[in-house]
Amino acid sequence: MAVEHKRIAKNTLYLYLRMILVLGVSLYTSRVLLQSLGVIDLGIYNLIGGIIASLSFLNSSLAGASSRFITHALGVGLVEKIRRYYATLQFLHIALALLFIFVTQIFAHYLVYTMLDIPPERADTAFWLLQFFTISAAVSIVSVPDSALIMAHERMDLYAYIAIGEAGLRLLAVILISFLDVDRLLYFGLFTLGIQLLVNLSYALTSRSLFRDERARPRYDKAIGNEVLGFVGWNASGSLSVIGYTQGINILLNIFFGPIANAARGFAVQIQTAIENIILSFQTAVRPQIIKQYAQNQKEEVYKLVLMSSKYGFYLTLLLVAPLLISIEAILNLWLGEIPPYTVEMSVLFLCVELISPFRIPLLSAIHATGHIRKFQIYEGIVLLLVVPIAYLLLKFAGISPSQVIGVYLLIEVIAQLVRLRIVATSIGLSLRRYIRYLLPVVGVVLLSCGVNWLIRNYIQGMDLWAIILRSASSVSFVLMSIFLVGLERNERGQIMGLIKTKIWERTSKH
Repeated sequence: MAVEHKRIAKNTLYLYLRMILVLGVSLYTSRVLLQSLGVIDLGIYNLIGGIIASLSFLNSSLAGASSRFITHALGVGLVEKIRRYYATLQFLHIALALLFIFVTQIFAHYLVYTMLDIPPERADTAFWLLQFFTISAAVSIVSVPDSALIMAHERMDLYAYIAIGEAGLRLLAVILISFLDVDRLLYFGLFTLGIQLLVNLSYALTSRSLFRDERARPRYDKAIGNEVLGFVGWNASGSLSVIGYTQGINILLNIFFGPIANAARGFAVQIQTAIENIILSFQTAVRPQIIKQYAQNQKEEVYKLVLMSSKYGFYLTLLLVAPLLISIEAILNLWLGEIPPYTVEMSVLFLCVELISPFRIPLLSAIHATGHIRKFQIYEGIVLLLVVPIAYLLLKFAGISPSQVIGVYLLIEVIAQLVRLRIVATSIGLSLRRYIRYLLPVVGVVLLSCGVNWLIRNYIQGMDLWAIILRSASSVSFVLMSIFLVGLERNERGQIMGLIKTKIWERTSKH
């Protein structure tokens, strides 16, 4: 089976559409929700939601396993194997959902009435909100195998439609509670549960309608279960290492500099997350193809996909990051009004960290395709966790600033990426020389873009919106020029010019 480039492009478009609409709705609903609930109730909502999200981290690992194994089986083309994986994964997700409910109920009363600082008059509402969120999370866990089946078939259009529908229902719920004279926090939690039930039903009905032959009743297959749980265990260790170093940095910043540094990091991470969500839209469309091609032993196609998605993913990221970097202070000023200390410097460094993601994500997809992730997770986790003791020693004995802590994290990310590359290249048989040679033009694009953007920043000054727009337009134009002249091979430039000429010819012939 050849790589379906048109499908990848189309799926990327669907995922971008989903991301833009969901992000827009999310930004609007957060503002309306603040007005409807008030600061205290919104704080309770975010607090309970954050606890449930942190407790369900194991689901993300199991979800990753579901996507990998179903996609791999689909690539091989054995329907019976897909059914066995689906049945076992469905069994495991139901078991996890029940375990999640059980554990949450054990600690629910203690969390709400003793541990958390919740006003006594809102404690009962918070308790019921926790119940709604728990059931909602459990329902979401159960729906994972169906959504994984949709993603494995690369039906990103269906995935996008369901996600957009969910965002629309959340918007409707937010608007509705603003007109109701009730306990708005309680009812919004109830509406959230209802929406999740509808989303779960949508995934189930969609997969049942389109992929009936590949679905099966929940049943535990010991051989497959052991294979899946082994993968989940090592995948979960990677998730725990991420939690470890991110929370470790937070704690260190709080110990040495107080909440101000944490607030600055929070704003910087919001910008980084927005960029990463855009990158993931492209990489998510490529991931199923990497796994399928590997399952069919099409190693050359896997190499091309890893290389292509790394290079073009980086160029996409650079087009987003470059204009942000040269206008970051003005953007933060428009967004926040008064910029907290360290926010500008941290934002710049986190944006630089994000430039590594386009190279990291394809390697992660490739190592998941092999199923052998133990070594990858161990070495990556060890390297990333080093940021905590190193940052502590530098804070304690060298007196580094909060921004320099993030600088240490950036350096550790670079080292971690070299480790990832070495392990993945060895695992899939990718030549390091080929990898470096293919991605070498990226260096030229970065150097040229840095020089041009430095000139733009110096010659187009100002903190107003029009200055930001002018700098951004200039930056994007010159980065695009750099990519076309330096970052592409001759055949790639020829393909782009041929596509442009074809489109122009089609339009002129119509007229």
